[in-house]
Amino acid sequence: PPFAAEQGDVPPVLHRRLHVTLEELLVGVTRTEAVRVFEARGGLAVQTTRKLRVKVPAGCRGGATVRQRCGELQEVVFEVAEAPHALFRRDQDDLVYTHIVSPREARGPLAVDVPTLSGATIRVCLPEGQHRHVIPE
Repeated sequence: PPFAAEQGDVPPVLHRRLHVTLEELLVGVTRTEAVRVFEARGGLAVQTTRKLRVKVPAGCRGGATVRQRCGELQEVVFEVAEAPHALFRRDQDDLVYTHIVSPREARGPLAVDVPTLSGATIRVCLPEGQHRHVIPE
């Protein structure tokens, strides 16, 4: 049975986390999320489940918020949470990919095939002595 309360007792803002992958953040994503909210019915606030379509725009980053009004009584604030990635970590606006090389590879010039979030692979060529940190332009 639904829970009812006085309308003044209802929190005006609900906070929820929305877990998204780096790939989804690259292109943007729309999710349908089930949220327990209060709706006004006959002078009372009745708790019910609503399905909300939440749009996370392309280029968004973890910690950003997406607000959505939910009826007369409440607003839902979704905090974007970046899911850990198997190949990359994020450093501000940069993606960091770590590639381990053998001591023999580290001595000379090196070509590394680096995966991208879109699924393509790019070849990064490093001259001798530039193997520690590479940040592509």
